[in-house]
Amino acid sequence: MRNKRWRNLWLCGVAMLSAATMNAQEKEPFWLGADMGWLTEMEANGHKFYDKQGRERECMSLMGDYGINAERIRVWVNPVKHGNWCNKEDVLVKCKRAKAVGQAIMIDFHYSDWWADPGKQNIPEGWRGLSFEQMKEALAAHTVEVLTYLKDHQIDVKWVQVGNETSNGMLWSVKMDPKTGWEWKDENGHTQIVEYMGHLEKNPEQYAGFFKAGYEAVKKVYPDAICIVHLDNGFDNDLYNRNLDTLLKYGAKFDMIGMSLYPYWSMEAGKEPSAEKTIADCIRNINLVAKKYGVDVMITETGYLVDEKNPKVMEEGRDQLRQLIYESKTRTGGHCKGVFYWEPECRPRQYKLGAFTEDGRPTAIMDGFLSESRNGQLWFDTDGEHINAHGGNILQYGDTYYWYGENRPYEGFTTEVGVSVYSSKDLKTWKNEGVALAVSEEAGHDIERGCIMERPKVVYNEKTKKFVMLFHLELKGRGYEAARVAFAESESPTGPFRYIRSTRVNAGIWPFDMDKKAQKAAQQTDAAKWKDWWTDEWRAEVKKGMYLWKDFRGGQMNRDMTVYIDDDGKAYHITSSQENLTLLVSELTDDYLDFTGKYNMVAPGGQNEAPCIVKHDGTYWLICSGCTGWAPNEARMFRSESIWGPWTQLSSPFVGEATGYHKMPAEKTFGAQGTYIYNMNGKPIFMADIWNPKHLSQSLHLWLPIEFSSEGIPVIRWVDKW
Repeated sequence: MRNKRWRNLWLCGVAMLSAATMNAQEKEPFWLGADMGWLTEMEANGHKFYDKQGRERECMSLMGDYGINAERIRVWVNPVKHGNWCNKEDVLVKCKRAKAVGQAIMIDFHYSDWWADPGKQNIPEGWRGLSFEQMKEALAAHTVEVLTYLKDHQIDVKWVQVGNETSNGMLWSVKMDPKTGWEWKDENGHTQIVEYMGHLEKNPEQYAGFFKAGYEAVKKVYPDAICIVHLDNGFDNDLYNRNLDTLLKYGAKFDMIGMSLYPYWSMEAGKEPSAEKTIADCIRNINLVAKKYGVDVMITETGYLVDEKNPKVMEEGRDQLRQLIYESKTRTGGHCKGVFYWEPECRPRQYKLGAFTEDGRPTAIMDGFLSESRNGQLWFDTDGEHINAHGGNILQYGDTYYWYGENRPYEGFTTEVGVSVYSSKDLKTWKNEGVALAVSEEAGHDIERGCIMERPKVVYNEKTKKFVMLFHLELKGRGYEAARVAFAESESPTGPFRYIRSTRVNAGIWPFDMDKKAQKAAQQTDAAKWKDWWTDEWRAEVKKGMYLWKDFRGGQMNRDMTVYIDDDGKAYHITSSQENLTLLVSELTDDYLDFTGKYNMVAPGGQNEAPCIVKHDGTYWLICSGCTGWAPNEARMFRSESIWGPWTQLSSPFVGEATGYHKMPAEKTFGAQGTYIYNMNGKPIFMADIWNPKHLSQSLHLWLPIEFSSEGIPVIRWVDKW
């Protein structure tokens, strides 16, 4: 997608696509959520948020980088004494922001003017003195009012919590300390209950009645919303049996069970001996209650200690979060649908179980969300840094896979680092091995810092026992006019690669299948006289070889390119050439470091770039993109029984629609552009980038399996996870 003719298109290309993922039609994702009820209040007080590189970011979008695809938003009844935060208007602001980055929404009703939790469920000031029946009506009216307000503003609500941590019931009050604003406690730390209206032990029928009223109110506004009963101490099966049995006994029902799980608080209270035991007991409880009550479970709150003076503490929190997510997904028979982190964005001095630093940057804890690579999101290496390898390829050597790609800058288009390389044993967990080929600091060098190095491809030569790299090179300060192919080699897959040279393709040589008559016709064309492109007359001249002849003496252009090793070990260079109008297939020498001179053209004037090739059952398949700047377009596909053609064009292999914020359809190649097809033991994987032209280093990865129809034709469908 880098033709200087398209520079204007670059600047108006697609905006950055969020890493957040919404539910697929066939199968919902595992939900990774955040409760950021403090967010708007923090921002109003001047707090800002930054990524690990120190760049200021919008917080919900930043959460998307970590795979957060859902937002939990609390509601207070009348928080006028608390700045009116978390009233319906503030809730709407946060819902709109969550919607804008593609996050699913959970509404958490506290049914209080301020905090509601297992230690207090204070009756709203405006509801005091109401009878049981009147309070049910007030609860229902409040629920309907808030949800209708959201629905009227086009907010889709997927889940609704009817109460927050109602382990001991809801709508019962404790004595408050007017000096501190919190619960009054005696010398032994005990609170004093002053109103038992919906207390689980004292008035269980009224607790169930309140929950039933809330459930029915939710369904009036959002009939398909999932109503959650939320309790704390997710490891305590006795608590869940006691509470949920009570609800069912008195006629209430629920669609899902929500759990809070805080290993830190559990150990501090002496209820659990370790984080591992806390998580194990929670997983056991999930399986028990899912089976007993016939509903799914969500961990709607969790959190881990932030201690900026002791990084090991946060690394332990990261590992615990990762363990919780992994076991919730793999050891609950599919009954746990997600994990939400409570207030990850907060400052440690505000709440010590957040996941950010005091100055607003993500800690190592946030990396706990990055337990897998999801298509259309940033992918992360073992250091928790996003993988900056674009336009490249995968090479297997021994039992290790190596991923090479462009190390792209956050701003700008030139190459400032070089070609990155990562290693993996399983194609999922990637270690940063550094820079395979670094830019040169020597002024005037081909790969001087500030040049453009794109589409690097590394292959192993069985004859020379060398690793060979080819890439598209543009010289510093010359835009895209050089259009060279560059060669480098190394004895090691991780480099350092030795830069050898750069050149145009097959200078002074005619395509092997172009006869004398066709050569003469090409020589009679003149590209310089054509100021207006895309006319029928111009297209006819292109097919004659007008741009072939224009570059004949100096060599053909090399832009988006790939390298293919055939079954016999022969290597081929395939590139978008002739002003990105025509593809060239060129044979490489036995050492893969030069051209033999044998080449031909594919689809002259077809404007194909980003070529990717795979061979299946003796047939060659070439998948390319069109030329629309950085903007996505519909893929093109060609087939041939020989690497030399003839090539027949077919329709795009992509079908269906992507999930996520961008929801790009197959007609837009799911928002991506191909870079390589890696044939993994006969199972080809289409590798692609979802370009972010504003910040190229933040471009997203997409790996999709290629299936073959009963007719043997490639089919590529979206999958959420690699």
